[in-house]
Amino acid sequence: MNDLLKSPRRKYRRMLLADRIAFLCLIAASVVFIAVFGDVYLSFGSLSSIVLDSPAFAVKDSLSRAYIVDSARKRVLRVGTAGKVDYLMTADRNNFSEIYGLAVNAAGDIFVLDTIRDGRNRRIQAEIVQRYPRGGRLPEEIFRIDHEIPSFDRGIAGLKRNAEGGISWVALEDGRFVLHSHTSREKSEIAYDFPMASEMFNSFDVGADGLVLFTTKRGEIYKADDKGLEMIFASDASIPWDAAIGDDGVFYFTDLKRRGVYSITPGAAFRIGEPEVVHDDPDTIWYRVSAKNGLVAVSTYQIIDLGSEEEIAVDEFAVTGFIFAMRLC
Repeated sequence: MNDLLKSPRRKYRRMLLADRIAFLCLIAASVVFIAVFGDVYLSFGSLSSIVLDSPAFAVKDSLSRAYIVDSARKRVLRVGTAGKVDYLMTADRNNFSEIYGLAVNAAGDIFVLDTIRDGRNRRIQAEIVQRYPRGGRLPEEIFRIDHEIPSFDRGIAGLKRNAEGGISWVALEDGRFVLHSHTSREKSEIAYDFPMASEMFNSFDVGADGLVLFTTKRGEIYKADDKGLEMIFASDASIPWDAAIGDDGVFYFTDLKRRGVYSITPGAAFRIGEPEVVHDDPDTIWYRVSAKNGLVAVSTYQIIDLGSEEEIAVDEFAVTGFIFAMRLC
């Protein structure tokens, strides 16, 4: 009699164990699927299905398409005006290592600032400006610096679209602040006297007539032009990080300490330390801003169009991966 009672119990336990093993296998298969086929999944995705892990840069082209650097997954996504991901670059497929700058010129060519680090990730060995003609697969090397500097330092300060529709970048060469510009017709460079050590340099943008706006880690913003160098902002209550010059000539910058995006209108009367608020959120750190073809800001988890206040994408890697796995199960 006891054997007859034990038999159904054993069968039930075996069934329960089998169900648990199957459930765990499905979760493991889902994780593998996301890791291996995530690019294919994204290629046909919409805004609600974009899986971002640490967004780093976002810019717009002349057709109002947004280009996003998904840094942890080492790829670049292009989001069309309908909210569809219609182009995808990956490190393996498009031959880059770590993107620390992104820009798109008037012709639709994509420029990235690639960074090569040592095996221990302690030093930067090379910084390379690469051009992908009209989103081509393989890059053309435009500019390169080979050196050995700490991983937190920079020899090239990002990439920006200039007023002529080309691309500009700032390189620190032999103590000089050198602005390089690249258009379809010519290359040029302008050298300025740099007032501080390279490790104090944060970011820059370039406007019309050689105007350069740049930020420092001392909480200062400078502008440089043919008249010289001028400090236009300084505050102990701020840490200006990324700088941008809008199509209307207004200066924009992100502030890590005040947690927002601020603006300064050239020629307007303002007191040092009191720029105008464009967008602030005390719960979010905004660290990148782009002002060509529209004002776009990047926070620790979100990318928004500041003109329309619409969300372009969010960092939802963990949430989306979990939901996707549960749906398969």
